[in-house]
Order: sequence, then C-alpha cells, then structure tokens
Amino acid sequence: SSDLLTVQVSLPREQTEEVLLYLRAESQIMGWILIAVVMTSVLACTCITRCCSPVSYLQLKFWKIYQQKENELFELKAKEHAAKLAERNVQSFFESTRPDPFLTPSNKQWQKVSSLYTFNAKGQYYSMIHKYVDALDQNFSVRSADGDQFPPVLNFVDGDELVEEAV
Repeated sequence: SSDLLTVQVSLPREQTEEVLLYLRAESQIMGWILIAVVMTSVLACTCITRCCSPVSYLQLKFWKIYQQKENELFELKAKEHAAKLAERNVQSFFESTRPDPFLTPSNKQWQKVSSLYTFNAKGQYYSMIHKYVDALDQNFSVRSADGDQFPPVLNFVDGDELVEEAV
C-alpha cells in the first residue's frame, strides 16, 4: 500500500494572493501561447495547401463562383422538378387516373453525380454534374481514373465550407 504524503503549507495572506496572481498570469500567458500556436499552424497549413494546389488562384476563384451558381441552379431546378412531380401525383390520386410519364434521373445517375469529386489534370471539370454531362457526349466513366487527386484546396467542391478570404 502506498501512503500519500500530504504537505500543508501555511503562507501569510499577502503571499497567498501573490501566488494566486502569479498562477493566473501564467495561465493567461499559456492560453495566449496556445492560441498563437494554433493560429500560426492554421495559417501555415493554408499557405502550404494553396502553394501546392494544382490550380491557380484565379482559377480557384472562378471554380468557387461556378460551384455556387451550380448549387443555386440545382436547388432551383430540383424544387421545380419536385413540385411538378408532386402535382402530377396528387392530381392523379384525386382524379383516379394513370399519371403521365415523368422523367426523373435514375438512381444510377444520382449516384454518379453524388460521388466524391476528384481532380484530374487531364480533364477539367468543376463538379460531378459537369463531369457527368460531358460524359454523356463522350463514352467514358465518371468514376475515378488514373491521375485523379484529392487536393485539400478543392474540398469546397464536395460541399465542405472553405474559409473565404478577403479580396
């Protein structure tokens, strides 16, 4: 069995307050040092990621604008399409009629445009929808190919938020 050694130190009130002030000050300094280290690390990682990016700053800026516009248009078209399908189904239900044919992307098509984006210097695509639409004209796969990369600077393509920088 181990015996715990308890030491009680009795200090005058003034010295106790000085020790507490010293510990609080030291704690504040350690906290600010930790914040500075984290901020410096984030800045260094951001700089390294941007420097190693396979795309230029202006192309990255264009890419973000394209992605934002595509997302807005996709949401708008999806709402319109869903409203038309819902209207068709409700109308068919209440009128007890067969619904008119309605084209909606297949599950396989949804999976193709929902897969993880990969960057490939051989083909310049700004999203999986862009890649899918171009694949319709040509006869190639939307899935991963030789030369595909996952550069961290392009995480926003799959929906990850990237901290916007002031221009």
